[in-house]
Amino acid sequence: MERMRTMAKKIKFPLEMENGVMVRTLEQLKDDFSLEKVLNYYASGKLITWLNDRYYEDEAMQVEKLNSSSADFKQKLCEIFDVEYIADDEIDMEILEQRNIKISKLKQFTEDESIIKNVDSVAFNQEELADLLDEDITPIYLCSEEFTIPISKENVTYIGVNNPIININSQEDIDLRKKNITISNIKIKNKGKGKILGVSIKEEENNNNVVNDHNYLDSTLVRLNYGDNKNSDENSKDDEINEKIVRNNSFDNILIGLSGDNQLARDLIQSDVDGKNKKKIAESVSTFARYEGTVFYYTNYDRKIYKYDIETSKTQLLNIDIGNTTFHSPHLYATKSFIIWEIGGNIYRADYDGDFKEEISGDSSGKIRIKDHLLYSISQSRLETSIYKVDLNTKRRSTILCVRDDISAFDIYNNKIYFAEGGQCDIYCIYECDLDGGSIRTLKDHISIVKEIKCEFNNLTYFTNKEKWNFFAGYIENTISLDNV
Repeated sequence: MERMRTMAKKIKFPLEMENGVMVRTLEQLKDDFSLEKVLNYYASGKLITWLNDRYYEDEAMQVEKLNSSSADFKQKLCEIFDVEYIADDEIDMEILEQRNIKISKLKQFTEDESIIKNVDSVAFNQEELADLLDEDITPIYLCSEEFTIPISKENVTYIGVNNPIININSQEDIDLRKKNITISNIKIKNKGKGKILGVSIKEEENNNNVVNDHNYLDSTLVRLNYGDNKNSDENSKDDEINEKIVRNNSFDNILIGLSGDNQLARDLIQSDVDGKNKKKIAESVSTFARYEGTVFYYTNYDRKIYKYDIETSKTQLLNIDIGNTTFHSPHLYATKSFIIWEIGGNIYRADYDGDFKEEISGDSSGKIRIKDHLLYSISQSRLETSIYKVDLNTKRRSTILCVRDDISAFDIYNNKIYFAEGGQCDIYCIYECDLDGGSIRTLKDHISIVKEIKCEFNNLTYFTNKEKWNFFAGYIENTISLDNV
């Protein structure tokens, strides 16, 4: 209990100065002071937040009273932190403020740090794209609009942010590879009669749209998409599967997913990895879990859990009382020995045949990760939020870490815990720590509420609301490379 109390504190983000130096105290800020960096943090509002978080109230009050339009603004800012002011006419506050406005706009669509750092290479409309092309900028990030790219402009990489569309209108066949034009994460509309050639398999997997008449499989963390524009027939329909792909051992070539628009009643689909030999396993399915060749799924029409064997294609109804399903639907998980489900904050386990059932936790927030025989989840009370683990074999439970604010999402990857913590003014940070809660460090700070975190292929993907107060507006997908942290 003493360990839990001592860790119940707000985790604060540092300010990054030149050469990647992270400063956490006023003394460190003075030692490694960078006027350009501090001006950027002033313009974005991070400087005030950083000071207030550390109760540097006098400095925060002085910074708030500054007028960025005054002639001696930079000098007064340096005086607040007791550092020497060296006149630098190259630092233009108006340009910095305009840049921060553009960053704020970009953050409505992504919080991927690698993209935000290249905000000067982002185009929000055709005019901005033309300016970047005139300056021979590459790569160019196209954000959330419809663009027309010139095929005559070679040696350019286009990267999409928030599913933009590129229009290509050519009456002749075009080989993008020969022109060294790379297109990634962008839907392509071919308005001409010519074919668009030279899109490699790797590039196709990063796009949401395939321009020619070949099969396409986009496997991401949250969406499996069969055949966008499989052929030139405008009446051809797309099949979209909205569920994480699970691949294991000898069943690596088999995909299982949910298809359909109704999140609570979709078809459970099996197919080959190339999208062929697709068949429906069940309908009206809201959730499923898989371990190697065994799939468990829950159907809404009878509120039961079924077991499906991939090898034999046989289905078995499990006679399990899963709990109160009047207001809640279960979330299923599977291990080598158990089927696990969470419903209404309670976590249960049962054997593969459903012969026994027992509760292993009664205060889960509904977010669960399983590593080997250990189950990790979040417990939330009025005063604090904690991440805890339960040994699935012994049911022994222990608290890993505890904070005062909300933990909205987490994941386990490469023997590390990654979690999003925040709550004040809906400002969150993403942290990494060891499996025992030690060695906490900040990966991303000052972001909006994080709905989900998923780690795979040495990348951390997190999802934030498109609009701060509109929870029905959809989510933005953001990525942090774990190779670079």
